[in-house]
Formats: sequence, structure tokens, C-alpha cells
Amino acid sequence: MNGNKLIQVLSTLNKEEWISYRKYLLMYTSEDSDNYRVFAYLQRRKSKVGDLPELEEIRSKHFHNLSSKSILNILSRLYLWLEEWLVFYTLKNDKMESDLILVKQLNRRGLYNLADQKTKRLQKQITNENGLSIRKSRIQSDLYYYQYYSDNPIKNNPKENIFSKLFESTKTYNGEKIRLLETELYNKEKLDGADYTHLIDYKHKSELENYISILKDTVKNLDLEAFQQIKKLLLSETFERGSDIHIIITFYLQNLISRFYNITIDVTPKDINELYNYAIESGVLLNNGKLTVIRFNNLINSIAQSNTIEETRLFIHKWIPLVDTPNMAALKDLSEAKNQYFHQNYSGISNAILLHNFTNLEERLISIGLVLISLYEDKDVDYDITLHYCNNMKRTIRRNKEKLNPITLKSSLNFIKILELLYKSRKRKLDVDIKNYHPVLFKSWVSQKIK
Repeated sequence: MNGNKLIQVLSTLNKEEWISYRKYLLMYTSEDSDNYRVFAYLQRRKSKVGDLPELEEIRSKHFHNLSSKSILNILSRLYLWLEEWLVFYTLKNDKMESDLILVKQLNRRGLYNLADQKTKRLQKQITNENGLSIRKSRIQSDLYYYQYYSDNPIKNNPKENIFSKLFESTKTYNGEKIRLLETELYNKEKLDGADYTHLIDYKHKSELENYISILKDTVKNLDLEAFQQIKKLLLSETFERGSDIHIIITFYLQNLISRFYNITIDVTPKDINELYNYAIESGVLLNNGKLTVIRFNNLINSIAQSNTIEETRLFIHKWIPLVDTPNMAALKDLSEAKNQYFHQNYSGISNAILLHNFTNLEERLISIGLVLISLYEDKDVDYDITLHYCNNMKRTIRRNKEKLNPITLKSSLNFIKILELLYKSRKRKLDVDIKNYHPVLFKSWVSQKIK
């Protein structure tokens, strides 16, 4: 059942959303219907809805009066209602967006007086809501668009000047979007080596557009002064929390500060900590209030390379409770092992991480690799012990070859090859060129050892 699209969406719902969806369903079906019975079965298992047995097993145990085809039809029906509910729930929780749609529909129905009243209320809401966002500029533009491109007589009223307002608001919205795209243009130029500058042409700038231009200069020129300016604006809540531009700027600055640090531009570990903590506290890095394991691992890798062991440990302890993982203890031990590794305290890497059952294959390989590094660095350890773990890593790769992505597979195999060569070079000198082993796991450590 895991591949079923209904199950895929249901697995993302929180408690409040399940309740809301249930109420929505009851507008279409009754509690004694087969539709509701199937839904109730899924709701009772909401915490494990992503791990349901196969359809036929469910049918035989719980719905033996229904055929498999009937259940499939019910699942399809529930999904269609779920799609409707997603739109309903989104609009219900977004007053400006729902009011915008109301203006459009009221104009379409010829209820111009009601449309004008709703427009004034929405206009006031846009003005009074704190923070800048591209979303508000777009709603402003769309609002005048729906008023002007209708039969509403207000568009012909010279005092209202709807067309000029539409034109100006559209320029504002488009300008803000263009500045954002220009930022990505320079980012792509650095990544792709292509020239996109012919696309740039602008005349109008809003306050937000100016700030996006500052962001653009930061990406284009790696301008530290511009970076500090936009960072100050971000942390002072200039941008609407949770808005598209707030999230995008946070991600850009997070990536830029790591780039600055790596090329020794004058940013401090304190700057990195401040920005990373803000990114989590503001919810930018969270998904339904949780950090993904991948995102948390990436954060630890960045923090550990720029902060002390103790500072990194504090970061781990502070944020690991938010990580969406079935094995918190395993992730904590692995994070601490990586902390020790990045600070070259190899004796601090505990083989206790191997006692955990990592469901993620990449984490399993990293845990073995870290232990292998600690064993290599300990000259008193017998090679037979290291050989045991090398073979363990090889077996893990061999058993899961089809499940691993090509880069992880190749980098892990290259790591083992180089490690074996390093051991051989202790007895007789060997020339090992890292260029022949790309990609490779733990590249910084490997590069250091084959100098």
C-alpha cells in the first residue's frame, strides 16, 4: 500500500489535519458508509500509515465483505476528496489568498459591490500585515488584475485609477521576481559557466527589490559587506517570516556563509552559528516542525568544520530532539563521531556506533568508515581487526549494491581501496594518486594521508 498516492499524502498529515480532513469527509459521506470505514481504519493507524500491509491482507482481515476492486475505488474516492480538502485547508488558513479568490469569483458572478467591499478589506490587510514578501506583492497585483479584467464598472472610475494601480503593482511584483532570478542567474553562471547576463534588463525597484539586489550582489561578487547588510535585515525580521522570500534569503545566506568561510573571507564561527540557529528557530529548515535526517547531518558537517568540539556538541544536543528519526540514540552517537572526526580527534570515535542498527545505508557506511579511520590512526591496533571491518564494509556494499546511489557506492569502494593501499605503504612505499579515486569518502582525511 505504500506506493498508493492516498497513503503518500496521508503520511504527511499532522493530528490537526487528520481531524480537519475527517470533518471534510463527513460533508460527502456518513459514518456508517464503507468510505468512512476505510478512512477510519487508516486514521487509527495514522502514526504508521506509511507501513501498512498489502491491500489484500487488509481486505481479508478488516473488509472481507468488500472486493479488492471496491476498496481500490474507495481509496481513489478518498484521494479525490483529500485533494479537495488540501485546497480547502490551505485557503482556510490563508485569509489573503482566500479573499483574493473571493474577489475574482464575486466579479465573475456580477456581484461588483461585494467584490469592491472585499477588495478594500483585502487592501487594508495587505497594508497592515508586517514584513515584506513577494507573496503580498503578487496578491496586490492579482487583486487589481481581477478588478480590472472583469466587467466591474469600478475600472472605468477615474478616481479609482485601477489600471495605473494594476500596472504599477505588476511592475513591482515582476521586479521583485526578476531580482530573485538574477540572483540565481549569477549562481548558475558560477555553476554552469554559461553567460545569462543578456537576460538582465530592469528600471523599477521596490524596497524589497532593492534588498533582493543586495542579495544578488552578494551571490555575484561574493560581497561580504552586502552579505552582512542582508543578514542584518533578515535577523531584524525585515522579511515576513515563512514567506517565500524569507525562506529563500535564509537559504542563500546559509550557503554563502559556508562558502565565505571555506575561502577564508572574514566570517567567524559565531556568524555561522548565529545564522544556522536562526534558520532552525525561524522554521525555515523545518518540515512540519521537524528536521530531516539529511538536513541535520549536513548542518553538523558544516558546524563541525567551523566550530570547536564543544560548540558542535552543544549544537547537536540543542537540535537533535527536532530530528525526524526512528533511532535518536544512533543519530546522536553518529553525530558525535563525526564531530570527533572533523576535529581530528580520531581516538574519540567510538566503535559503539556500530552497535546501532542504521536503517539508512549511507549512515551505516559512514559509521563503519569512521571506525576504520580511528583504527588506522591507532598504531597499536592489529591489522586483522581493521581487515574485519573492511570486509564488513565490503559486505554491506555488496548486499545493498542495487539500493545505493552510484556516487555513494563508488566513493565507499574507493575509500576501502585507498585504506588498503595505505596499510600496504607502511611496509613498502607506494605512490597513490587521489585523482585516480574520485569520488572518495572522507576525502579530506584521505588527502592528508597520501600527501
